Amino acid sequence: MTRRAWGVRSGLAVGLGGLALLSGCSAAPAPTATATTAASISVPAASSGELSIYASVDLDGPNASPSIADAMQLALEQAGGQVDKVPVRLVVLDESNPSGTADPAAVAAVARAAAADPTTVAFLGDQTSGDTAIALPILNRAGILEVSPTATYAGLTRGSADPTEPAKYYPTGRRTFARVVPDDYAQAAAQASYEHAAGCTHVFVLDDGSLYGRGLVANFVGDAAGVGLTVAGTRVISTSATQYGAVAASVAAVADCVLFVGEQTAGVAPLFDALHAAGPNLKIFGTDSLANASFAASLGSSQAVTYLTSPTLDPSYYGESGQAFYESYAVAHGGPPDPFAIFGYEAMNAVLSAINTAGSTNRAAIVDAFFNIDNRVSPLGTYSIDADGDTTLGRYGSYRIVDSGLEFDTVLPTTLESGAGAGA
Repeated sequence: MTRRAWGVRSGLAVGLGGLALLSGCSAAPAPTATATTAASISVPAASSGELSIYASVDLDGPNASPSIADAMQLALEQAGGQVDKVPVRLVVLDESNPSGTADPAAVAAVARAAAADPTTVAFLGDQTSGDTAIALPILNRAGILEVSPTATYAGLTRGSADPTEPAKYYPTGRRTFARVVPDDYAQAAAQASYEHAAGCTHVFVLDDGSLYGRGLVANFVGDAAGVGLTVAGTRVISTSATQYGAVAASVAAVADCVLFVGEQTAGVAPLFDALHAAGPNLKIFGTDSLANASFAASLGSSQAVTYLTSPTLDPSYYGESGQAFYESYAVAHGGPPDPFAIFGYEAMNAVLSAINTAGSTNRAAIVDAFFNIDNRVSPLGTYSIDADGDTTLGRYGSYRIVDSGLEFDTVLPTTLESGAGAGA
């Protein structure tokens, strides 16, 4: 089992590479850390009458996005640290590994900590689909609403190639998971349209074998055929390898484009560079797990031929309340947030609204209130939550790598019901 440092801090948010606790509206001092194993997490008890909202955010490693937690904290601060005059604390737990690999023990420990806290009324996370698949059954047994700002795997909410999905994530038989981010049915359609517009004719698909990777590939294959793309081949590839020359050469021999679907690890950038070396005219596509500044900066020669999709859009595409979020965040933190932060911000706001609508701290009532969200006006746009727990928003954006950084290109057409098989 991986050992990690856990700590606690006072304020309105909490983190786990350390664990951080934030309540009220005060600024948070640096966390203090104590060494322990991921199997055991000690969270300070809530104050009398205080409610707890737990959050799971990667604060370290290649998938780190601390501004998601900062945005959640900002939303809670703007609500006065309370719902209907009842104080609320945000407990942010960091499940990240520096390598970017999954740590199932840490993920399960975080979920158990939230489930064991009698003051818990909601859980924001997990950041990845694989982590969500681990945490969700634990939280479902406790009847806790889980709202993810980033997990896009469609099998968490809808049918997939796995006949046990999504039922296996809900041991109580009652849905308790929802998300404010569009799922991978939309992303698969966005990828297919992006590659078609880029002039691709034959695309080779690589995935890392993860839940996210294999699920999105299954969706994409159906959508590719729908826009006239030929899938030249599919292959599961390890991103922990050190040499990709042979694989790259075989891909470049049969395709003019390649799509990689998988989690971000240290081996993905060398894979992209090897593909470019083997086929200088090969266009290389990736999905939202790679649409971040750290991945952009890690690429070498392949930067100019890399194309990425993400549900995040350029700030100019968000309405008045979206602009207000970016302005407030910049004032609070001295600069712009990571692209996914706006989803964390809305996840917190929507949960606070559901608690208020429920008029109760009863977990079942809060779940019902969230699933009954209808035409909610938000920084992301106006949306509803459907019976599966999915948002009716479906926009995806395209990104290029310019000067080792992400540059927004355009909004891609998507069809939420497109694709076949598992989501991602």
